[in-house]
Amino acid sequence: MDSIADYDKLTRISITFTTIGDVLSRFMAFANYTTPYFLQDRASEFYRELSMVVTSSIQRRYWKLYINSKFMFFNSSDNWSTNKTQRLLLDVRKRSRVVIITANADVVRIFMISAHKLGMTSGDYIFITIELYYSAVWGRYTWKYNDSNDELVRKAFRPLQVLCLQPLPTAEITNFWQSVKSISKKKYNYSLGHAELVDPVISHFYDAVILYATVVKEMAAAGLNYSSGGDFGDFTTNYTFRSPVNGPVSFNNDSDRLWYYIIRSFDSVDGRFEDFLGFPPVIDRVDILGDISDDWPKGLPPNEPFCGFDGLNPICRAKLGLTKGQYAVAIILPLLVVLSILFSFGYVLKRLDVLI
Repeated sequence: MDSIADYDKLTRISITFTTIGDVLSRFMAFANYTTPYFLQDRASEFYRELSMVVTSSIQRRYWKLYINSKFMFFNSSDNWSTNKTQRLLLDVRKRSRVVIITANADVVRIFMISAHKLGMTSGDYIFITIELYYSAVWGRYTWKYNDSNDELVRKAFRPLQVLCLQPLPTAEITNFWQSVKSISKKKYNYSLGHAELVDPVISHFYDAVILYATVVKEMAAAGLNYSSGGDFGDFTTNYTFRSPVNGPVSFNNDSDRLWYYIIRSFDSVDGRFEDFLGFPPVIDRVDILGDISDDWPKGLPPNEPFCGFDGLNPICRAKLGLTKGQYAVAIILPLLVVLSILFSFGYVLKRLDVLI
């Protein structure tokens, strides 16, 4: 994969996957998690790219977290079933308490059904997936599919967290969507629903035009050469301008657009995801948006995996495949060895007494 250093003059006005890796890493630091398990779907080009960029971002910026993480690829288009997800989750159960799934909502639903059947949805594990905004690409993160699994999924979604973008409320955004709704009704007799929005990426094209015009104006006023791609790129590093549609737009050191991310937690009573944690751009802090005691009555799951960091927890080993006969042998055989040693030692002492 190319390094971002190869594109040091590139300004990315829309959403980038690199910042997702940053937010996930900030969450791990906030919750003191050190061994997350990444389940990454390779069934579509979109999720392959997402997984690759997130992994690369963590590797480049958070090396210690990267080397302690587990990255497992799967292909949901390969006759996917709950049996296959259960096999993956059995390995997760031995290694981590934190599961990040980069896949479509339909695939995540199957994982959560399997997790529930394996007893992993009662608060001992936390699952995180991604839905940056409403789009068919991400799918529908809802428990209600009007099928036989609805009530099971409503329970299974309890430990599921969804990472998404939270547009900051500005007058520009409010006015823009009101205009869209008004024009849609007047010209096309179509009423937009509350959650029905135009894909935000479309508005970013408009932002790109405004960015270019604003930078050219400011560089010209400062006597700088705006026709130079290198100078133009340098000018937009850590740059901020105001979009007539999206309000303030800022960039980081890599000239990537900054966003406010939130993690939403599922409320099984109301049956919907609600704001739980907020991750402001630039500022290295986490905003508590919900009540942790309500979302996690026992607190967030511990960092140590079920089987321990070394995988040698005896309880875990017993639960992960030993038959009753094997378990009996595992206990009795060491006892027989100890008794044999003691008997031999006693025999040697008696022989010494005879010789003396």
